[in-house]
Amino acid sequence: MATEPGDSDAAARARRKAERLKQWKQANPDKVKRYRDNRGSDASKARRRERDRARREKERADEERRAAARARARDWYAENRERHLEAQRQYRAAQRAADPDGFRVAKRERNKRWRDGHRDQENAKLREKYRADPEQKRAGAARYYENHAEKVKARRREYYARNRDAQLEKQRAWRAREKRRLDAGLPAYRVHRTAKAERDANRVAATTFFTRSRTTNEIETMLEELGTPAELLAPFQRDCARARAEYRHAIAPGRPEPAARSADRVAREREDERLDAIARAINDQLRHAPRNGSRASDDAPLPTRSHAQTREMGR
Repeated sequence: MATEPGDSDAAARARRKAERLKQWKQANPDKVKRYRDNRGSDASKARRRERDRARREKERADEERRAAARARARDWYAENRERHLEAQRQYRAAQRAADPDGFRVAKRERNKRWRDGHRDQENAKLREKYRADPEQKRAGAARYYENHAEKVKARRREYYARNRDAQLEKQRAWRAREKRRLDAGLPAYRVHRTAKAERDANRVAATTFFTRSRTTNEIETMLEELGTPAELLAPFQRDCARARAEYRHAIAPGRPEPAARSADRVAREREDERLDAIARAINDQLRHAPRNGSRASDDAPLPTRSHAQTREMGR
């Protein structure tokens, strides 16, 4: 049976096997019928269970054998690490000497496959390397730009042409952010880069400072030492009050201050009480019957009249 171009040997063998099985079934229909008839019998089911059990046992034994082989390989590598690395170096040197161009191509392909399969790990390693020694990266970039200036400029122009809208939006956002910062009186945004040794020292110092247990006296002493002096706190509070007043007047210029509104409300309440007292006095003078001591609630039921009283009122 002819194989198509590009097919693997395994696929070709599978097709040949399927073709032979098909031909055998066509040549032996009686055996196929007996096999299908006996497939549902108890003996056939028992044989299948036995085959499945043997297959699982074989798979378990194979896995145990592979695990033991991996353990032996790890132990051997731990004991003979330098020997193994030297053998690898000699093998690569022999390949490089035999075919330098092919060796470089194969190495690039291997490295690319590894990077594609470990992209996150590789990017994290590169970021850490850059943070540990940023000057080396900058120097390398400067050397590359010096030797390939036109190529870098062309690549930047192409990238800008493909992402023009995104670049313009990023520039607008940057200008707006800088304007807000300057309006607020803040300095320009700058990134302070630190070396790895300094970061490690800062991390150790911070861990030591924050994890050490302190007594109550130490905490009180620290609060007193780190407290804001009065000569600094008073101007800050005054500036905050002034800023709140300016903000309030900017939103509602004609709106009075909260203290003034409270005074007006108190004056209105007093005037309402005075008018209520005058009305109560006039009501008492014009009243024929004395005022009840307790006022009925709004929820109390209204007094009802009898049928005779209602009839008398209608006459």
